[in-house]
Amino acid sequence: MKTKEEVSDKVSELIEKNIDSYNGFVKASEKAQDMPLRDYLIDQAEERKFFAADLSNELKNYNSEIEIDTQGTLSASFRQSWLDIKALLGGNSDKSILEECIRADRASADEYAKFIKDYSSASPEIVSLIEKQSQRIVNNLDNQARLKDILS
Repeated sequence: MKTKEEVSDKVSELIEKNIDSYNGFVKASEKAQDMPLRDYLIDQAEERKFFAADLSNELKNYNSEIEIDTQGTLSASFRQSWLDIKALLGGNSDKSILEECIRADRASADEYAKFIKDYSSASPEIVSLIEKQSQRIVNNLDNQARLKDILS
């Protein structure tokens, strides 16, 4: 059984990941040329912002003493810089933007799956919320694959 601190740390990581995703989707939407793709990316950004807020609220209920970081991670800064570099080199097509979003969401899906596997003894509210968010990310990956086919 994981300690309260271990669960809190892992949920905090998921919050940071969602903040990273929010920032990444916003950046991608600014670079997208296709309006339906841009709208989709903005919707995804908003969803990740809600994911982070919901996780933050649930974490505060679980562990009222925790300080929640809302800045995102250093790896996200590199990913966003990668989008900027790609744009300078001419690789800023809607397809390449979507490919980067898919890569990031696959990483998120993996982190969520790892939490569900390794932290199943966390509070039922946290586990349930993470399972629901995980399913949304997996569904979004399916949508992104279809969008990629359309953009090809």
